[in-house]
Order: sequence, then C-alpha cells, then structure tokens
Amino acid sequence: MAGFLEQVLVGDYLSRHVPEACRRLADIAFSGDGEPTSAREFPEVLQVLARVMESFGILGKLPVRLITNGSFMHRDEVKRGLMNLAAMAGEVWFKVDRGDPEGMLSINQSRIPVERVVANLRDCAERVPTWVQSCWFAWDGQAPGKEARQAYLELLSQVADVVKGVHLYGLARPSQQPEAGRLGRLSGAELENWGRCIEKETGISVVVSP
Repeated sequence: MAGFLEQVLVGDYLSRHVPEACRRLADIAFSGDGEPTSAREFPEVLQVLARVMESFGILGKLPVRLITNGSFMHRDEVKRGLMNLAAMAGEVWFKVDRGDPEGMLSINQSRIPVERVVANLRDCAERVPTWVQSCWFAWDGQAPGKEARQAYLELLSQVADVVKGVHLYGLARPSQQPEAGRLGRLSGAELENWGRCIEKETGISVVVSP
C-alpha cells in the first residue's frame, strides 16, 4: 500500500501508465469482485490505511470510499470499520439497484428482504456519509417498468433523511454475467429524466452518469 502510493505521489507511475488527461489520484476505494466488508480484517485495514495516508500528508485530503452491498452491516467488525472510515472523513457508496424482491434477485442475486436492505442502509448512513449507487439499464430491450420504479422510490423514501444522494449510472462496459446478452443501455435522456423523477419524488439529490 505504502509502496504503491509512493510510486503514484512521488514517483513516475502516472506518467508511465496513465494517459496525460487522467493523471490524478481520485480516491482510495475498497471495492472489487466480492464484498469488501466480508473480510474480518476490514477495520484493521482501515486503521493501517489511515496511518499510511497520514505519513504522506493526504489523510483527510484524498477521499476514501467503501463500495458495498451492505450485506454484512450487522457484523461488529463492520461497524468498527465504519467508525474508522468516518474518522478518516471517508464515505460509503451503498449499492441498491432495485427496490423490489424480484429485481434484487434477478439483478444482484440477492434474497435479502427489502426491509433488511433499508435497515442496513439507514444504519450505514447514520454512521458514515453515504450515497446510494444504482445502475439502471434495459432488460430484453425494455426499460424498468412502473412497478420496479415505484418500489425503488419507496425504498429511497425510507432513507431520504439520512443519505447524501444517489449516484445513478448506466452500463459503462459489457457485463460479464451470463445474462449479458439481455442487457442494454438506456439513453442519457432516459437516465436524466429518471434522475429528475427521483429528486422530485424523494427529495434526494441525484448525480447522473449515463
């Protein structure tokens, strides 16, 4: 961790590996294929990161973000990790793609009850500044229908008082899931319109990335 940061901040890593227009360190993110908070060492890793960032003088200056589905929010070590993240002025991007059980199962292969998702999201947002991260796309050429949209709005309305906002985005690259052939991009106009609808119905700020 320290070695890589030294290459980026002091060395020539960016000039050797990154296009000139993109040569900046945007954040330090915990993400990837798999749930970051499933690691029992999660709170200790954040403590180590805080010490390393402090040694480089970037603690509190460079964003630290946790991208999570929130499925382990009930664990004590995850709650300790969130406390450490909050102490670093970090934030959470909490993945919620749909608000109905059928949508959650088909898109995220999740059987977690909607009420538990809401409880986990609220618990997280009350501990650390939290954004909801949602991907919207077409399935078999059809945009999400009225019922799916209403369920999503109802879920968000239950946490409107605690979340910072919604990051709404579309398909940025080909999916690696078996259903990839059934997925399609929504137009920028469709996403923008949906974002405005979310803001109007829930009062939550929305940032759209088509």
